[in-house]
Amino acid sequence: MALPTPIALLPDPPLSTDAEEVFNGKADPWLLAQKAMTPQINEHTEFNNQRAIDADASATAAAASEAAAEADRAEVAANAATVATNTATVVARADEVAANTLLVSADADQVAADRVAVDAALASIADGPVTSVNGKTGVVTLTLADIGALSLAQTQAVALSF
Repeated sequence: MALPTPIALLPDPPLSTDAEEVFNGKADPWLLAQKAMTPQINEHTEFNNQRAIDADASATAAAASEAAAEADRAEVAANAATVATNTATVVARADEVAANTLLVSADADQVAADRVAVDAALASIADGPVTSVNGKTGVVTLTLADIGALSLAQTQAVALSF
């Protein structure tokens, strides 16, 4: 809505102190100017009322916008908290991976040490045959008595005595 036309100024009003001829000469133009002023005042009133309606609509829109912005800020805060939690989880998982890497490294070291021991044992076997077992030489066959074990009959006899 465009700005209304400015309200026209009223002519000098008739005064009770004016001479009758001057009073009468001022009265008619003054009354006619007031009559012409009524639509101008109405136009300004309508303009001002529309501005008030527009201002109220703007205030309502601003309040809705602020509420939406506050909701967005809350969502951002919640997302930041989620990111912090996820970051902590990632750091914990990275620590677990690092610890597992150390365990794998230690296991690899143990495997290498075991390999050296197995190689040494195989090398000692390759150095030659066993020369004696339990005091026997040659092809050795051990009996239960050679190692101090009971025979099956002796074991059954012991079990029956209980």
